[in-house]
Amino acid sequence: LNAPINIASYGIFTSDSEVVSAMEKQKYKIVILDESHYIKNKEALRTKLILPIVSAARRKIFLSGTPALARPLELWTQASAIRPDIFKSFRIFTKRFCNPRMTPWGLDYSGSSNLKSLNVLLGHFMVRRRKKNV
Repeated sequence: LNAPINIASYGIFTSDSEVVSAMEKQKYKIVILDESHYIKNKEALRTKLILPIVSAARRKIFLSGTPALARPLELWTQASAIRPDIFKSFRIFTKRFCNPRMTPWGLDYSGSSNLKSLNVLLGHFMVRRRKKNV
């Protein structure tokens, strides 16, 4: 892992991975996540293992061909990892953008609200290209 460039697949991010342990000790100048929607679930082990590596990097680039237009919740981990200065609190984010509602099983964050405001904030660091325009 002392090479100038390290490439890792999401499959190595398991709790017993020696590679992950070594990567956590590195201070990368840049981390690029292809298919970044793979870290959309903040509770997933993969996400929990990747985020500290991303957070320690000076620069982050996330790539995804999968839009998350209907559920802002799916953007939380990516947005907060890239811009923790803007997206500081999961609670505030979900209250503002996910139209939370109480159900018999607890809060449901699968809704959406204030999408224009969210798009303005995302526009500071996100570029969206449609297939027909590329």
